[in-house]
Amino acid sequence: MVVISVVFCLLVVASTTTASNATVILNIDGSGQLLGAQNVNVGGTLFDVSFVEDTCINIFDGCDAVSDFDFLTASDATAAAQALLDQVLLDSVAGLFDSNPSLVNGIESSSSSHLMVPFALTDSRAFFRSAFNSNGTDVVGNGSFFVINNTSIDPTAVWVDFNKAAVSEPGTALV
Repeated sequence: MVVISVVFCLLVVASTTTASNATVILNIDGSGQLLGAQNVNVGGTLFDVSFVEDTCINIFDGCDAVSDFDFLTASDATAAAQALLDQVLLDSVAGLFDSNPSLVNGIESSSSSHLMVPFALTDSRAFFRSAFNSNGTDVVGNGSFFVINNTSIDPTAVWVDFNKAAVSEPGTALV
């Protein structure tokens, strides 16, 4: 029983250490477009994210229940949007994603972007928090978008699809 407890504790510590020390890896295509990122840390959980230009219905399993979304509360969606601002939407060696939002997949504006993280629904609208960038000023914003509308109608908006990252399990040293 003591050995099982020790192994469990080691797994918890290793998983926490892995999440806090993971390096964000940007997914950039050959033309310099930021398609998404791996290992985005939101509240201690790692996610792989992609920026998708489409309808809420197509991206989020019909967009007809809150459970279709990656985050179910405004505060969790706010934390996810802030993580995008802090860890992904950066001016770095790889690109100028903060200074030039049009380098983010689906964004056609060179001055502003809304990376939308949905968390609530009405019959026709998805409510979101966004990693909002306007001329290099980053804030978490909010709004709503018709679930049937494709984000291509708004040159500043894309949905963000979060998927829990596959974290490799620590070795089994105590076997």
